Amino acid sequence: MSQGMHRGALAFVVAVSLVAAPTSSLFAKPTAAEDAAKAEARARIEKGKQLYAEGAFEAALVEFQRAYELAPSYKILYNVALIEQQLNDFVASLRAYERYLKDGGKDVTAARRAEVEKSIATLQQSIASVMVKVNVDGADVTVDDVSVGKSPLADAVLVNAGKRRIVATKDGRSATKVVSVAGTDKTTVTLEVPAEEAPPVVATPAPTITPSPAAPTPEPASPKRPIPWIGVAVTGAFAAGTILTGVLALHASSTLKSDRDTLGTSRGALDDDQSSVKRWSITSDVLLAATAVSAGVTLVVWLKSPGEAQPGSDASASTSARLTLTPRGVVLAGTF
Repeated sequence: MSQGMHRGALAFVVAVSLVAAPTSSLFAKPTAAEDAAKAEARARIEKGKQLYAEGAFEAALVEFQRAYELAPSYKILYNVALIEQQLNDFVASLRAYERYLKDGGKDVTAARRAEVEKSIATLQQSIASVMVKVNVDGADVTVDDVSVGKSPLADAVLVNAGKRRIVATKDGRSATKVVSVAGTDKTTVTLEVPAEEAPPVVATPAPTITPSPAAPTPEPASPKRPIPWIGVAVTGAFAAGTILTGVLALHASSTLKSDRDTLGTSRGALDDDQSSVKRWSITSDVLLAATAVSAGVTLVVWLKSPGEAQPGSDASASTSARLTLTPRGVVLAGTF
């Protein structure tokens, strides 16, 4: 059938495709939604006719398919079959023609039925039959990326003549074959999907028996030295006094500076401030020295203190020290 004849037939069928209403509509008033769907379907049919006349066959096919979804009518299937044939998708055209005859039934005129049956016979000359066998069940089978079902497939798959890519996929594992078929060919394609790989078996090495090492000889524990708490307390007292007198000396120095910067401060007040600074500074220095000496004595006493009495040693031997604070300094006396 020539392209001009296709276009003429298409225009005729489209013009009457939505004239006949479904049987149910004869007994019930169409709803607003149904009326809207039919209106959109008519608009898409008109758009499909225009696209077909312009040679945009793929776009026209989409419009007619959408119109059929909105308002199913067997007459639209005739137009779909014509366009599929124009696009050389012979299998899709064959199925649309067969559905047209089935759904149209007695409403299809004898002349139109004869014409469609002749087209079907022509299409079958360009269609091959492929029986796809897969070694596993439940695999997804596709032909040119279009799903045709899951294995095992009960019937042969109809494909257009030419090179066809057939794939079976299961759990991420797949098998692919590309076959070249001619019209009316009947062939079988076997796909071997790889088996799922078993996890590698890791041999468990025999346990290695390691002899237990000899128990180490414990080192003699160092004797515990008593903490000279008195020395610690005295050192802490001196340190606290150093901090306190240092703070007082800083305060007195700050007062002296403030009084010097203040106009009208008497000389006597400045002398008192200066004397206070000197007194607290000397006291802080003395206490700092006492803190250092006390800390040193405490450390020496702690280091010299015996731990446990050793056989043959003089248990009465001991270390003693005495720290005395005098107006002239700190005096340390004792035995070590």
